Amino acid sequence: LGRFSDPSHAPLDAAPKSGAWTWTRHAHPETSETVKGRLANTHGSTSIHKDILATDGGITTISRMGRFDISGLCREKALDSMTLFQVSMLEDALQTVRAASNREKRLIRAHVLFDLDHLSILTTLRHIRAVAPAVAHIAQAYYPEVNASTTAINSPRGVETIYKFVALLLDENMRRKIMFVGRHYDKALHKHALLDDAAIKRLPASYGGEASEAGLMP
Repeated sequence: LGRFSDPSHAPLDAAPKSGAWTWTRHAHPETSETVKGRLANTHGSTSIHKDILATDGGITTISRMGRFDISGLCREKALDSMTLFQVSMLEDALQTVRAASNREKRLIRAHVLFDLDHLSILTTLRHIRAVAPAVAHIAQAYYPEVNASTTAINSPRGVETIYKFVALLLDENMRRKIMFVGRHYDKALHKHALLDDAAIKRLPASYGGEASEAGLMP
């Protein structure tokens, strides 16, 4: 985890402080100590937004998976860098919701906005078997209850074909959390991601909010 984190982050074993843990990617990506760290911090797809809280108290994460260079990842054999970034991001989310659960004395989880804008169905179908099993295994085996919901927005036509394969890798509990919507996703943000109007205003502008895009991954 140290490959991706800011050296000055709060200790993981201090639950009330762990929400302050920050990533090198959001500050100075070039300071990553390893090549894998620089690759992951440059090409990761998910950002954590601890100021955007759902009505159940959960944090919001935004994954811009539609922009992910899946063909380049496979061509350069960089799957291990991607999965290491995934572990780092999920661990950060876990520690954040653990700290919040400890403070609130109740279970608090995260809500994922999965942005599929720019997703190439043909390219994804070509490489999905190389990428999806590892990603699904990490999330399901080690972080099954970090996320309360996953709302896939800007879903292109044909995404159901990809999901049929991915769904085979997930258990029923994980599948129940996933919802696909197109470019009109305001209702889904309210009903599935559990974001009220105030939380939606804190989203980056490209998602209908008023916040800067600076916190998003590329």
